Amino acid sequence: MSNSFPGYLKALNKLRSSPSAWGILAFSVAITALASWVSNDRIVHTAEERFDFRAADVREVISSRMLAQESILLAGVGFMVSSAEVTRNEWDTFVRVLRQDKYAKGSQGYGYSIFVEPEEKDAIETKIREEGFPEFAIKPEGARDLYSAIVFLEPFDARNQRAFGYDMWSNPVRREAMAAARDGGEPALSGMVTLVQENGDDVQNGFLMYAPVYKNGMAVETEADRRAAILGYVYSAFRAEDLMEGILNSRNTDIDFRIYDAAMPSEENLLYSSDGIYKDIQNWRDRPQFSTVQLVTGARTWLLEFSSKSSLVSNTEQSQPYVIAIGGGIINILIFMAIWSLSRKGEEAQKLASKMTAELRLAKEVAEESRETEINLRREAQNTNKRLELANDDLTQFASIIAHDLRAPLKRIESFIHIIQDEYSENIDGEGTEILRRVRAGTIRMRDMLDALHRYTTSGGSSLQNEVTDIGALVTMAIDTLQPDIGGANVIVDLPDPLYARCDGLLLQHVLLNLIGNALKFSDKENKEVVVSCEILKDGVVQMSVADNGIGIDPEHAHKVFNMFARLHNEEEFAGTGVGLAVCKRIIGDLGTEIWINQDREIGTEILFTLPSAELDLEINDVAPLKASAV
Repeated sequence: MSNSFPGYLKALNKLRSSPSAWGILAFSVAITALASWVSNDRIVHTAEERFDFRAADVREVISSRMLAQESILLAGVGFMVSSAEVTRNEWDTFVRVLRQDKYAKGSQGYGYSIFVEPEEKDAIETKIREEGFPEFAIKPEGARDLYSAIVFLEPFDARNQRAFGYDMWSNPVRREAMAAARDGGEPALSGMVTLVQENGDDVQNGFLMYAPVYKNGMAVETEADRRAAILGYVYSAFRAEDLMEGILNSRNTDIDFRIYDAAMPSEENLLYSSDGIYKDIQNWRDRPQFSTVQLVTGARTWLLEFSSKSSLVSNTEQSQPYVIAIGGGIINILIFMAIWSLSRKGEEAQKLASKMTAELRLAKEVAEESRETEINLRREAQNTNKRLELANDDLTQFASIIAHDLRAPLKRIESFIHIIQDEYSENIDGEGTEILRRVRAGTIRMRDMLDALHRYTTSGGSSLQNEVTDIGALVTMAIDTLQPDIGGANVIVDLPDPLYARCDGLLLQHVLLNLIGNALKFSDKENKEVVVSCEILKDGVVQMSVADNGIGIDPEHAHKVFNMFARLHNEEEFAGTGVGLAVCKRIIGDLGTEIWINQDREIGTEILFTLPSAELDLEINDVAPLKASAV
């Protein structure tokens, strides 16, 4: 003790007499700032990756759906040319077999339209009327050089009945796509239109896709051949919002996207907007993530714009840099104040220890010079022993002062947490709130233990609150306090319920925190396991055990572990001060019981201690209530 303590105090005093304490504060603040910046940068990077993935996914599913629609139209073309004449019932059966409602959701209608020469118009109308549609007519009315007419359309619901007989060739936008499909021999997509199926309720932008049907037996090698051979079209009509809902099925809720019916965006060619807002394009593009991509489908170019929503990054992720900054700041202040306080209080003790060392050295030199002074040296040694006893009392007072002065930083931490809960609670999610609650509970618990240590060091064993105490509850609170250190460790508690003993609850909690904390520290790194158990001995004495599966203790050094400042491992391997077990031994000793190491254990370390029985006076009203701060 005389060799270790002065060096320890010298190291503490060095922090006070040099800029080391301030340097540690500056370094820890820099680390906290760096950690907060890294957290924010990671969140931004994650948001960008998430946005790119969502945008690529939307583009892919839209492209795949439109490609599938081309295949569906070509299937209809094959069905039409495979027979000399397709009846209405056969078309209905064919469409039902396609099952578009399951495999190609979002289509408003799937139909067949034919070209009609002016001289054929009356005959076609009469024929379809005789099929059971007495009001059928090619519309809109009026004389034209060439007509077209929708003759088959499924499902034949109220909306689609409005399009039955419609001349799509009469509309310039539709005619452009029909001509492109006819001349190219491939499915073609129309520009943006308002479908004739719209009835004034929930009107949406629309478009159509056409696949040409040519007359059997006629050549279709050249554009002129295809114009001469054209018979009609298998086509699909789409309402943009219904189609996108069928394609996406609400799969992308954290990005918005727009589809423009052109290579360049404008309000006039905005076909679809996922947020339902058809204006304020600049605000849309000013969001944190924004990108554009072209999609060519049905021989037509669409421009897709993607913009992030605020939900792309959760509130929990957004608050991480602030939590790191605030929590790190609190810890930095606590560390600085603790080091500064310890170094100041240790200065006087260091001076006293240095003075005693010098006196002992002088006494030894005098003894070597002459045996005649032996009597005087003995008397001086007796006086020195008395001073050592006084120094030991001073050390006890020093520990008491430390326990007293550390309560002020802890109270500041409570105040900081209270401020965070009052002023920033709206920015902290449930997990953050739980973390703050646990930090505050741990701070209050530490303050109570410091109070108990203060009473203990100032008045010795006479300050012990010897009460009937619930041991199981103390073990639970100790494990709860050590949760950050437990991590993935397997902590096994094997205690009878209930389990009572006579002791000072707060000081025993200090013992449990030290023993369980040491067991976690020295457990097997790959498979940590700590077991807390007990055995009821004769006369109700409680024998507690805390065991781990770690490196163990050499029996030759087992007697040293309870000495003040004793360490069996260097600082790089396992952090610590060498004080904890010495304090535990003193607390257990003042209870009138014992603490020892089981030297027969082959794996790991097992520390046992006994507690006085509470059997003779155990009644429900005798059990000491637990502090609210320790819950």
